[in-house]
Amino acid sequence: MLDQLLQIIQTGAKNPQIQVGSISLKTVAQEKILPDPTKDLDWSNFRGAIHDIFSANAKKHPDRECIIETAHFDEPGAKNRVFTYQQIDEASNILAHHFLQKGVKMGDVVMIYAHRGVDLVVAVMGVLKAGATFSVIDPAYPPARQNIYLQVAQPRALVVIEKAGKLAPLVRNYISDELSILTEVPALAIQAGGTLQGGEVDGRDVLADQASLKTEDTGIVVGPDSNPTLSFTSGSEGIPKGVRGRHFSLTYYFPWMAETFGLSEKDCFTMLSGIAHDPIQRDIFTPLFLGAKLLVPTADDIGTPGRLAEWMDDNGATITHLTPAMGQLLSAQATRAIPSLHHAFFVGDILTKRDCLRLQSLARNVAVVNMYGTTETQRAVSYFEIPSINTDPTFLQSQKDVLAAGRGMLNVQLLVVNRNNREQICGIGEIGEIYVRAAGLAEGYLKLPDMTATKFVNNWFVPEGYWRELDTKNVNAPWRNLYMGPRDRLYRTGDLGRYTPEGNVECSGRADDQVKIRGFRIELGEIDTHLSQYPLVRENVTLVKRDKDEEPVLISYIVPLENADLDALVSADETADEEDSVKPGAEIIRGLRKYGKLIKDIKEYLKKKLPSYAVPTG
Repeated sequence: MLDQLLQIIQTGAKNPQIQVGSISLKTVAQEKILPDPTKDLDWSNFRGAIHDIFSANAKKHPDRECIIETAHFDEPGAKNRVFTYQQIDEASNILAHHFLQKGVKMGDVVMIYAHRGVDLVVAVMGVLKAGATFSVIDPAYPPARQNIYLQVAQPRALVVIEKAGKLAPLVRNYISDELSILTEVPALAIQAGGTLQGGEVDGRDVLADQASLKTEDTGIVVGPDSNPTLSFTSGSEGIPKGVRGRHFSLTYYFPWMAETFGLSEKDCFTMLSGIAHDPIQRDIFTPLFLGAKLLVPTADDIGTPGRLAEWMDDNGATITHLTPAMGQLLSAQATRAIPSLHHAFFVGDILTKRDCLRLQSLARNVAVVNMYGTTETQRAVSYFEIPSINTDPTFLQSQKDVLAAGRGMLNVQLLVVNRNNREQICGIGEIGEIYVRAAGLAEGYLKLPDMTATKFVNNWFVPEGYWRELDTKNVNAPWRNLYMGPRDRLYRTGDLGRYTPEGNVECSGRADDQVKIRGFRIELGEIDTHLSQYPLVRENVTLVKRDKDEEPVLISYIVPLENADLDALVSADETADEEDSVKPGAEIIRGLRKYGKLIKDIKEYLKKKLPSYAVPTG
């Protein structure tokens, strides 16, 4: 602190005209702690495609358990559905060959109408083996919202998982009228013995012609810049943004994570993330890369208070990926200890000491790892580890209430950049905007070149093309013609943060109006866009408030458009009396009574446009 103050005084004395905000607070001593934005980040070290590594594991250990769909806890005699690596590999081969024979090409989008379970894994792997791009729709989303995803993605093929149910008529009509679909698998389901069914069309299973190819790989080669994923984030204009992922980051970090956190093929992972959000990729790909086991709960295991902890203990879960909201659900009303759990990775929202203490009270052996990342970084790319209670029972006492995002993982840098002078990396304690520098950033936004150029920027700390001249790795690799070469890019997160004296990054807010609710990214502008299109809203604004439990909630304020249609949705306040009228908040209560029908109608309208987590509570 004194060094920084001295630096301000000396700089100001030399240049009295300089803006105070442009004075660097990074001292010489801090340079040893903070990231160097000119460092080589191993740009060309592609570890291979996740589906190829999975297939290699299947050939090495064909009978090893891969995925276990656990039985419902309230159905006596029900048994787990257990699938081996060989069964999943062969099933996904069949699906991949189907896509190829129907004309699906590398980079084409295949939309998966999803359900949590083994069928989703088969669908994802089948798409990847065909060299295509998978995207996922949650059946719980309103049909109008599903159509928006289809409109943005323009898929060439469709997979409907049987357990996901039938497409809504509105969605079915949109597909028929607006899309050019090469093939549809109408009811994908893997049977108990590993047989794959796709659903019947004209009295015959759509995958029947490819069943004989189950042991044959497709031979499709993909590279680090090929696009395996299309994930969606909220868009400020009412249309979600599609983020095109790259194969590079799907595998790059796993060896480092295995070594750093002690992950191995002996671990049992959990499948708990939202099925239409990119963290589900982490749930699936981590165990399949390692040759480990993936446990799939029932919906009631997740939704029944106290049950999730019992499920983890019953099935010997050792690794789990959670959002803070899911962590709270896990610990709420839980009485069962989880001694098998040794690592819990959190991402998606701020993590508090209270969240950690609740989980570690159930699982004394669990180390909690707070991670930071976005859809655009493709993976959680930083880490801050809280040791287990059995290892260090007092560690959390020395931490702030909100835990740090930590430091970059292998060859990832969190650069906190001065907002007044982007040529400067912030010094310790100085708030700036967080940029992520890594080789594994996403490609960008689908069909949004201007936004991509704004958010994914070339690293201005090194000359453009500098790393291309030094690139000597994997020059003869079979995927080399699918690689654009080293690209030193930064993703501008919009998050504000600062470095701690240890070199960790703490998040301290946003530079825009994007928020997170229960781990889901939401652009307030997207909510306001839909609100403004409601015919009886003249003006509106949406804000984030804190409820009685200090949890963030969405609140929208509106000014109604006065007309005859409004009168039908306005109630006369017949319950108010003189005594009530002088009570604190009486005016607000009267307004809620008067406009109760209107508020209810607006919520119903928004439920048809937005996912449930983005509908304001008030």
